[in-house]
Amino acid sequence: MKKVLSFLGRCRFLIILLVFFIGADILLRTFFGSYIVESGNFWLDDYEITRRDNPEAVWDKVFYGNSTVIAAYRDELSDSAYINFGVDYGSATGLLAILESGEVEIGSELVIGLNWASMCDAMETNPTYFWNRGTLEPYSYFQRDRLYKALTGALWSRISGNPWADGSYVAQTKSYYYSCLSEAELAEKVAVYEERYWAAGIEGYSQNLEALQRVITLCGDKGIGVRVVMMPWNPSVEKPELISELDRAIIDICSRNGIEYLDLSDTFDFECFYDLGHLNYEYGSHMFTEVIDEWINS
Repeated sequence: MKKVLSFLGRCRFLIILLVFFIGADILLRTFFGSYIVESGNFWLDDYEITRRDNPEAVWDKVFYGNSTVIAAYRDELSDSAYINFGVDYGSATGLLAILESGEVEIGSELVIGLNWASMCDAMETNPTYFWNRGTLEPYSYFQRDRLYKALTGALWSRISGNPWADGSYVAQTKSYYYSCLSEAELAEKVAVYEERYWAAGIEGYSQNLEALQRVITLCGDKGIGVRVVMMPWNPSVEKPELISELDRAIIDICSRNGIEYLDLSDTFDFECFYDLGHLNYEYGSHMFTEVIDEWINS
């Protein structure tokens, strides 16, 4: 004990300094995080846009997925009261991290929109999402680019006498897709998918399949109702056996856990699509929202 007290005495300055930085980092996260979302002065990722548009502490009903959910589900046209929690590169592993973090509290219902991209372990992600912040990574380092912009902007404002905060991102929305790709453009995208993501086989989707099971278990423990939607596939592209195998694996997880699912993978005509999986804004999203509302509200 004496050795411990002696060590703490010798290192008390460093300990005090460490506690100060940890406390300052926590305060920065509390106040600067809110400022980022509410000020309109920063580009926001899809989670932050969802938080900005839905500031309530608890999201009672949520429709989660990747950009295909953003493109397909028009919550402003829906009467189901589900929040469109689509995020670019959203995945089952990302959803598990979100739920385990406690940052997002879901009240009663969670609908999960899944397609091959949201289940692909090798799919890229957006590094700005809070769930991609390392456990020991300080918030000030994670937000270093935005902090730099805020500090330099404030400094320039004092020098010039002009406000730096122009609110240029107040009207920022998530990304939507218009019209349809040409056959050549679609074929080019499919060729990239085949080479980069579909060559690994079903083993390349194992982490997200495991995460889906853990999400279902976690929601069951929290009393959150879960349903799954198999998101649309453009019928002008022949579906590879890998994707059909993945669909069967997802349905098997749902069946084993008593989870209701709606398979919309082969429901919509090619005129509804922008590309392989994104529905177009002017037509496909309207069709999808009508179909999903009937199912959700039933």
